[in-house]
Amino acid sequence: MPTIGLIDRQSAAGPIADAYRSLFAALSPSLAGDRARSLLVTACDARCPRNGVAANLALAAASAGYRVRLVDADVRRPALHVPFGVANTPGFADLLNGALPDTVRLFEVAGLSFLPAGRSAETQASAALPLRERLDAVLRALSDGVALLILDVAPILCSPDAVVLAGMVDDVLVVAEPGATRRDDARRTRALLDRIGSHLVGVATIEPSARLPGSAA
Repeated sequence: MPTIGLIDRQSAAGPIADAYRSLFAALSPSLAGDRARSLLVTACDARCPRNGVAANLALAAASAGYRVRLVDADVRRPALHVPFGVANTPGFADLLNGALPDTVRLFEVAGLSFLPAGRSAETQASAALPLRERLDAVLRALSDGVALLILDVAPILCSPDAVVLAGMVDDVLVVAEPGATRRDDARRTRALLDRIGSHLVGVATIEPSARLPGSAA
């Protein structure tokens, strides 16, 4: 599943878009309820370029008529603001640090709303996520008015923040790169998700070396 760039009007009928529509179709039965569904997209390790999966999956869901919100929740190494062509701040980190929701702008892109990571990685490098209660309130606010909330997070074996978030969302999608993702890392990821009670909805495999412009992972 290639993840180079974002699906646009020129590629909407091509194999890349078809791959993401198929992925979304496999996940969409969980959206049948009345409340918003939250999906966390992560990888086992930092070598795997997961960012494009979250972004293009969100676009595929929006093109299917769902109200979708995509959040770059990797506050230490933000990347999604680059391909979307927007500033990285204010964003998710600002909400976690107490900013009021109506002061943080959501960027409307191709039928979905996108929230960047917020305060830069340098200022967040020594900061841990706030208390679970604050994070829960932010996630509930971001879920308001949408059918699907997608959070792109750091590789789960490398980030305590990702582990916390994985225990709070409905579903987790793990991105793997054939030939690069180690089997031991995959097993450790599955064991970790089981231990914290996360629902692993599936594993998305991508082509080697696929990356979004500006992606650090």
